[in-house]
This record gives sequence, structure tokens and C-alpha cells, in this order.
Amino acid sequence: MTRRLALALLASLLAACPSTDDDDATDDDDATGPPCGSAAGDDPGLLELSWDAGSPTTSLVQEAWSIYGIDLVDVPVHEGVAFQLEHPALIHAVMVYFAQLPEGPDDTPIPLGIYEDFGSNGFDYTWWQADWEGDLCLGAVTTDAWQPYVLDEPLGVDAGLVHVAHLRQGATDTAWALDTGNSPDDCGPENDCHSSVHLPEHTSGDDYYAWNGLSFPIPEHYTVRLLIEYVDVIPDEQRIFQAVPGLVESIRASWGDYDGDGDDDLLLAGPQLLRNDGGTFVDANGTSGLAAMPTVQGEGGVFGDYDNDGCLDLFVYKGSTLMGDHLLHNECDGTFTDVTVVSGIADPQQYTDCSEFNFPTFSATWWDIDSDGLLDLYVANRECYADSVWYVDLVWHNEGGGAFSDWTGTNGFLGFGDAPTPSISSVAADGDGDGDVDLYVSNFRLQPNLYFRNDAGTVSEVAEDLDVQGEAVSFQESVYYGQSRSATWADIDTDGDFDLIQANLAHQRYFDFSDKTQVLLNDGTGHFGDAQGSWGTPWSNLGIRYVERPWTPVLHDFDSDGALDLMISAARGQPTEFYWGRGEGTYIHSSYEAGIRPSDAALAAADFDLDGDVDVVTGNAIYANTAAQGSWVSVGLIGNVASNRSAIGASLRGYVGERVLLRFLSGGNGQQDSLYQHLGLADGTQVDRFEVDFPGGGTVSFEGPFAAGQRWWLMEDGTTTSGWAPPADR
Repeated sequence: MTRRLALALLASLLAACPSTDDDDATDDDDATGPPCGSAAGDDPGLLELSWDAGSPTTSLVQEAWSIYGIDLVDVPVHEGVAFQLEHPALIHAVMVYFAQLPEGPDDTPIPLGIYEDFGSNGFDYTWWQADWEGDLCLGAVTTDAWQPYVLDEPLGVDAGLVHVAHLRQGATDTAWALDTGNSPDDCGPENDCHSSVHLPEHTSGDDYYAWNGLSFPIPEHYTVRLLIEYVDVIPDEQRIFQAVPGLVESIRASWGDYDGDGDDDLLLAGPQLLRNDGGTFVDANGTSGLAAMPTVQGEGGVFGDYDNDGCLDLFVYKGSTLMGDHLLHNECDGTFTDVTVVSGIADPQQYTDCSEFNFPTFSATWWDIDSDGLLDLYVANRECYADSVWYVDLVWHNEGGGAFSDWTGTNGFLGFGDAPTPSISSVAADGDGDGDVDLYVSNFRLQPNLYFRNDAGTVSEVAEDLDVQGEAVSFQESVYYGQSRSATWADIDTDGDFDLIQANLAHQRYFDFSDKTQVLLNDGTGHFGDAQGSWGTPWSNLGIRYVERPWTPVLHDFDSDGALDLMISAARGQPTEFYWGRGEGTYIHSSYEAGIRPSDAALAAADFDLDGDVDVVTGNAIYANTAAQGSWVSVGLIGNVASNRSAIGASLRGYVGERVLLRFLSGGNGQQDSLYQHLGLADGTQVDRFEVDFPGGGTVSFEGPFAAGQRWWLMEDGTTTSGWAPPADR
């Protein structure tokens, strides 16, 4: 993409642009249409954005393109170009090189529009509603020079994708020129191609059933250029999240203090274990013993102390039937031992040999199903994509002594006699507030999600009863739900109970019958309703933007103002979105200010540098939070009576004046946030009281005050202490 000062170019635009001062054109009552063209003042700060090399050679009409059996020459087609803006901008003008112009009188309008992005895939936009529309008169344009569309008033747009497009009605209508000499060989991942075509008439029928019409990128560049002025520029070094030195390449990430020194260590795909030494990360695969375990390979893992010895163990899942999952025991000296065989945990999937790449274990969650003080394990298995075979999720009950028994198909769980599900994530919390921990399972392939409500160790699958299975949409005699990716629990609206946010993939072509990302608010009785409202535009009622491929949501108080903020990762180069929370469930989009680069699915949160704010890791970087902070406390929980030692599944409530701040300790959703809980107090100076619902241990109250600015350790036996490191007698 070229970027250069365009003072001379803009001057030429003004000379070429047709006048709008002709009284006959503007005042004649018999005029057939509005005047064409516009003018704008000179501005030396403009930049020219383009993908082409300035060598128009052909057009879709001349090439007689067809796709999916459709002749693109004869049908209405939107020709579009996407531009990636690095900062918020004012658009002053658009330049176009035409390959073909229609027949007609000189005042025939040649229209063009600027459109908001729709989904971040690089080639879909709000074709039905332009942010700006303008035209030139046929008599003032040619096919042998750049033609200017200069806006009367500059159009303000956010950083990110913006689209320029026009509608060609058929073979004899206006056609943009293509520059095939400077085009990619193919489109590859999203955003690698920058030009696109969209067929607005192909929105219904057995072959074309999409609400948004049929659209696709093309591996040539339309000769279209954008003249912009960057405004409200935030330098990279002033963004909220600053990448720390070091390369991260991972599709999953989990935080856990495996060495018990009070700061969180990091597990990445591989597995790659990074020990946190005072905010500096050190490769620990050698010292931990992982390097000596060649069969232990995996895309992700989750931390949990399954034997209650005070040291976090690790379950590593592979994401392939070629190599199995592994349970690694922490020896409390910084090393792990592979105990998979002696534990009894296995992942037999014998439906198919799978002819291609496979997705068996895609997530795992530690949780104490029967409140016996021992962490159990739910293993979410996805599918054999090539053979369209789905797998059965496995449930492993902790019997103590390092042994697990298979509870799949028992105690209310689905089993091999039930229909398999393409499970992609699972996450556990006390959703109904009855003292035991429930489980939510996200299913892919437009299948309903699952909710296992826990009743003292026996579960019931009640997703439909609680309205969390996804929105059922009937189409062609079938019922479809969402393509759910990952979910998490949080008190989104600060009303004292756990809500769910479910990130759903929804392709633009299937937009009418796919669930978009849902914010499922708990009504206080354990029933839920999606508060997102209509998705007829790129924005929901809550202020969350539609992205095609969202993956992992995290909710944390990133500025310690007492309201949970939201970050959602995405796959295939689409943006990681960031929102400031208002506290009542609505959000302010601030992805530009956040400065998180696009990554692939990975996202997990922890205060890794112990400076009192919540940091994150993505698929390509560890980011330190630099936002201005209110007061805060950090909380570590220890189960030392009846609960599991790491207190996974516990509900924590902090009472700050009239406010109640609710958190849960996650056993993972395929990835894992820190078990240390961050509570933002805004301008408060203390927490008046804590309450903790320990799984299997009941509710324990801790009377304060607990001063801000430090970590407090709350133990199930009612004792407390402060300090970053765990108490020595824990």
C-alpha cells in the first residue's frame, strides 16, 4: 500500500471536478436528477492509500468472469475495495479509474459509496447502507484518466477497514478497471485480497440462502484510491496494552502459578512452558521435564491441583487422535511427571480413523463435580472434519490417590449411546448460585450448546430450559443454532449473579440463521436471555461489534473502576476487539486505543508483572496493561478444609460500600485466566468484607477491612494474610 503526501494530486482533482455552481443544473425544475460532483479545499496533510500499481489493464466485464455458475457480466454486482486505516481518519476524496462507462446523456450520474465494514473478513461491508454516497456526471469522466470523487465535507471513520464500492447493474453499465499486474497470486487468509465482488440478488433459494448476499474476494486490484487525513492519532507507544519483548506463537494460552512463587507462569501450545521470574519469562521446558517427554504434545492445557498437595498440576490436550492427552503431576520442585497411564485417563475415539486432520480434544475444564474436594475433569472433543464425524465428550471423576474413573454416560452426562456433539469449549461456575458448580459446553457446527446443571454430583442437561442452547432458527426443514467457539462466566451487569458471554462464529453468508456473539444475562433465577438485540447492523444493542470469527472472550476490570471490561480474540487474522464496560452490561468500543494486534484465537488474562492491573497474552504477544488504574485488591484463595486446594470453581464476592464485586475461579475453557482474582475498587480504599463459596466447603465470610493495593490470601479455614507470595503454611 502506498502512502504519500497528495497536495499536487488534490490540486488536479479540483481542476477536474465538474462545477456545482451552474444555475441551470441546480435550479431547473425540469432537471432529471441531482447535480453531479463536488469540490473541496486544498489540504497538504492528505495521504493516498491504494493497492494498485497504477496500471489499469482489464475489467470483470472484459474478462467475462463467472463463479458458482453465475455469469458476473450480466447480473448486478457490487465492485468493492477494502482499505485498512491505521488510525481514525477523515476521508476527503476517492479516485477511480474506469474500464467502461455506460451510454447516456452527459448528466447521467456515475455513483459511488463509502461503506462501513461488516464482519472484518476483508470483503463484506454494509452494501445496503452507505456512510457517504456521491456521483460524477457521465459527461465529465473518461476511461483514460483518474476520476475524482471529492466529498463536500470530510467523512470521519474509525481505524480499521473501510470500503469503497459501486453497483454495476449489468454488462453495459459502469465497470472499474483492474490492475492485474500488481495482484496477489491468491487470496489466502482474510484480508490478503483487497478487492471483492458482491451479488445483492443472491440472497435466497436453495443455492443462495444468505441474508447478506453472495460475496467473495478476487485476486486482482481494482484501480481505486482513497485520500485521507489521519486524525486523533495515538502513537503505538501510548496504546493501552504494550507488547513485552519476546515472540509468542500459540493458538492457546493458559496462566498458572506452577512454581508457587506468587506470579503466574504461562503455558503455550507445544507445549511450551514459560516460567515467570519477576515479570521476565524463561523457557522452562528443560527444567520442568517437559522437554524429556516427546509424546507430550498439545495445543493447550489447563492447570489444577488434582491431588491437593498445594502445587498446580497440568492437563495437556493435543487436538489430534494421532497423539493422546496427558496428565502431568507437579512434583512441587518445579518438575512434572507424566502420570497419564496410572491415572486411567484416556481419550478413546473409535468412530473413524479420520481421513484427514482431526479435532478430538479441543478443550478441557477442571471442576469438582460432586463437591468431594477433588478436582474432576471434563474433556470436550470436537470432530473429524474430513469425515463429518463428531465425538463424545469424556468425563473423568477423581477417585483420590491419583486415580480417575470414567463417568462418561453416567450421573446425567451424555455418553456413547447419545448423539455426539462437536464440542469446542467448556467452562464451569456456580451459575444458579446453589453452592455446587455447573458446566456450560460450547458446540460448533450449528448445534445446540449444553448446560449441565449440577445437583450434588448428578447433572441434568437443561440448556434449552434455561435458554442458553443458542437461538433455534428453522431453515429448509432443519433447525440451526450457533457455531459456538468459547464462553466465559462473569457478572456482566453487576447484579450479583453469573451471566454468560458466548462467542459465536457467524459467516456473513449465513448471517440470518447463525447466532452472533451472545451476552446471556442471568435473570436471578438461573434463566438467561440474550441482551444483544438486533444484529441488523454491524453493532449490537450493547455496543459490541460483529466480527465473523470471534473466539475467546475474557471479562476483567482492566482499569480498576469496578466495571468489567471485555476483550474477544478472533481467528484467521481478524481483530482482537476491546471494550470498556460501563458496569450495567453495555460497552464502549476501544480497540484502536487498546493496540492489540490481530492474533489467532489465543487470549488469557493475568497480572503477570504484579503491578496491580490485568495484563493479557494473545496468539502473538504478551501485553502489559498501561491504563490508568483505580484502587484494587488481588485475592488468592486456598481450600484447606473440604474444598479442592486450588479453590477452582469457587465464587468470590467483595463488598465495597454498596457495591458487590463477583468473581469465579476458572478451571479453564480450553485456555485459562489466572486463579488470582483482581477486583477494581475505583476510588475505594478497602474491601469491607469478602465472602467465598468454596465448592464442597460452603460459604465462608471474611470480615475486613482489607486495604487496597495488595494481595490478600483467603483460606477456607477463615484465616487471612497478605503478600504476593502464598503463605508458607498453606
